[in-house]
Amino acid sequence: MTDEQIASTLRRLMRETAGIPEELIELDSTFEGELAMDSLSFVAFQVELEQAFGIDCPLEELYGIARFDEVVALVRHKLAAGVAR
Repeated sequence: MTDEQIASTLRRLMRETAGIPEELIELDSTFEGELAMDSLSFVAFQVELEQAFGIDCPLEELYGIARFDEVVALVRHKLAAGVAR
């Protein structure tokens, strides 16, 4: 899976869980800034992320991430490492 495919899936998940229009989500968008996801949306995003990619991604890992491109990199790393659920 390419970074663009991962990013596209993540954008869709953010739209579905937090109502953020996909076209507003740039690679350098920040969760506390441009994306302004509240904690409930963030938890819903985490659950959907795990299901969509079939990986374990604990909230603790996501809380340390500030930008959208860092989530893309994390998912890519987990997929490459075979960190399946």
